[in-house]
Amino acid sequence: MRIIHVPLDKIQFDWREPRPSLKASVLRVGVSFPIRVKQIDEDHFVCIDGHQRLTILAMLAKEIPEHRFLERFPVVVVNTDLVRSNDCSRARNMH
Repeated sequence: MRIIHVPLDKIQFDWREPRPSLKASVLRVGVSFPIRVKQIDEDHFVCIDGHQRLTILAMLAKEIPEHRFLERFPVVVVNTDLVRSNDCSRARNMH
């Protein structure tokens, strides 16, 4: 796994009606739990966990377009069989 900053428009997610309390929390403190994504190719990602949070961020980007924090935000990229999120395995067992 690794953490990278990704633009919202590069993440495919299911639009879900967010809970009002979650939206209020994101407005107050931001996204406190990382959004997990799977990398499809160089610049395309699919949400694994965080659909409501991404929906809120998309809503806020439309409501408050001048906020630069919505341009890119951190996500956790999980390893898949097709795309490795890092190359740590190359450094292992190198005596």
